[in-house]
Amino acid sequence: MSLFGSQLRVLTLRPSIRVEDGVLVIKTGMLVGLFTLFLRSISTEIRPVERRIVQRRRLGYFFTTQTVLEFDDIRYLDYGFGSFGTEWGWSFEGWGRQDQVETFYIDIVSRDDERLRVCAFRGEGAVMTGWGGVLLSEDSLLDVSGTQEGESRQFVNYLAKVLDVPVGQPIDEDVEMATCPACNRSVSLYNPKCLYCGAEVNPESSP
Repeated sequence: MSLFGSQLRVLTLRPSIRVEDGVLVIKTGMLVGLFTLFLRSISTEIRPVERRIVQRRRLGYFFTTQTVLEFDDIRYLDYGFGSFGTEWGWSFEGWGRQDQVETFYIDIVSRDDERLRVCAFRGEGAVMTGWGGVLLSEDSLLDVSGTQEGESRQFVNYLAKVLDVPVGQPIDEDVEMATCPACNRSVSLYNPKCLYCGAEVNPESSP
């Protein structure tokens, strides 16, 4: 964005998430399915009573695969981010992005370091260009973005509680730690923000 930003929920593509008879079901969203003509879809069932995850992937209209993962075999949740530029221009910092599409993904990582993609939240992002972007490239004063970051962070924290695993790769005990001022969880000082709630971490808060 340039100077001001606003968020709209309609600018985010999200998975379908619901609870059926105590089972958390996560499926490829309807809009994503329409864009891909339903040629590729993922359905993940998280079954707390059985302590088991069952994921079915469909490629094309006839080929399906199934993966089963026990809760005890899960090491952590990987919460990642990716983006690609959609508009480019000049600012006081030089040539660069002025708008982008963002993806926040959630993977389950097993003790064998195998990954299971649970879902992804995609949407219109915002890039700070300031007065430079407005004056040099006629970038707009107001940039509208989606709610993918907040929605994905809320869901990954919820999923971590259901699975009883950490968000982010577990670190060694000898790594210097701090306490998040917002959620009181222990986080590494190498991360400027808490992996669980996104709050700023103060290095002076180390235990």
